[in-house]
Amino acid sequence: MTANEKLNEMIRCYSRITRFPEKYKDILKIDKPMRWLLADEKNQYVSIYKKNNDNKILDIDITGCFPTVCRFLFSEENPDFVRKIDEQTDKLQKNIFIANTLKTTNYLKILNIISKMVILGFVFDRQDSDSASLLEFEKDGCLVFSTNVSYSNSVENLDLDSQFLDFVNKNQFKFHITEFDYYIRCNNTSWFWREKDQYLRLKGIYKHVPPKIKEFYINIFAGKEINITEFFKNYKQEYFNIIRKNNLTEILEKYYFCGEDKRIINRLGKYEKFNFNTIIDPQSYIQTFIYPIWLFQQRNLAEIT
Repeated sequence: MTANEKLNEMIRCYSRITRFPEKYKDILKIDKPMRWLLADEKNQYVSIYKKNNDNKILDIDITGCFPTVCRFLFSEENPDFVRKIDEQTDKLQKNIFIANTLKTTNYLKILNIISKMVILGFVFDRQDSDSASLLEFEKDGCLVFSTNVSYSNSVENLDLDSQFLDFVNKNQFKFHITEFDYYIRCNNTSWFWREKDQYLRLKGIYKHVPPKIKEFYINIFAGKEINITEFFKNYKQEYFNIIRKNNLTEILEKYYFCGEDKRIINRLGKYEKFNFNTIIDPQSYIQTFIYPIWLFQQRNLAEIT
C-alpha cells in the first residue's frame, strides 16, 4: 500500500469511532487543533490532585511517535527511508532526520495528523470515555483526569476492544502511561508530581527554575513544613540590592539563576542572560514561580496534611 492509501485507511477507521465524547467533538476533528490545554483555553488556573485511589491523573503518549508513524506510512512505499530512520542512534537524531528529509513535502503535517488520530483514538475510543476530563493534548500525548475506575483500568491495561484500537495495535503503535498525583497549570506552565518516587516534572514557558525554588516545590508536594515568610524574604527588593551590590554569587545561583546558563526572569517575565546591569524585579519570581504552587498548597494540600 502507498502512504496515501494507508493514511486514508486510518482516517476511515478514525471517522467510524462512535464512542467519542460529545463535549470534545471540536478537539477530536482530524485537522485542528493540534494543541489544546484546558487552562490555557479557559485562561484559568487549573489544579488537580488524587483524592483517593479511584482518581487517576494519566499522562499518555505514543512511544517513539514520529519514527513509528513513518514505519506505518512508508514501510512499503519507501523502506529505505524507514531503514535510515532506524539507523539513527537516539530519539532526537531520528526526529531531526525525519524533519530534514520531509521538510519540502506535505508529510510533516500528515505525521501530526496521524499522531493526533492515534492518541485521541486510544484515549477516547473506550467505554465510559465521556467520564474522562481532558486536561492537555499536544500532538502525540494527552493528559486526562478520571474518577471512573472502569475507564482508567481500560487505558492502563491497554484494552483493545474496537476496530480502531485493533488497527492501531496491528500497526505497531505503542503507548507509555505515567500516573501523577498532582497537576497544576498556570502561566503557560505545567507542574506534575508523582508521590511514590518524589518525581517532579515541569513543562512549558517557565520550566527552568532556580534550585531553591525547585526545592520549594518538592517540599510543598512532599508535605514538608515550609516557612513561607522566611522564603519570601529572599525575594525582597532591599535584600536583592544587597546581594547584587556585594556580588553574592552563591545566593544568586540558588535563588535567581534559572538553569546552568545563568538566565534570570526580567521585569517583563521573560528569561534573559544575567549581567550586573540587568534590571530584576524579585517580585516577578514570587508571582511567576511561587504563587501558583503556594495557592495549590492552600487550596488542596492543606485539606490532606
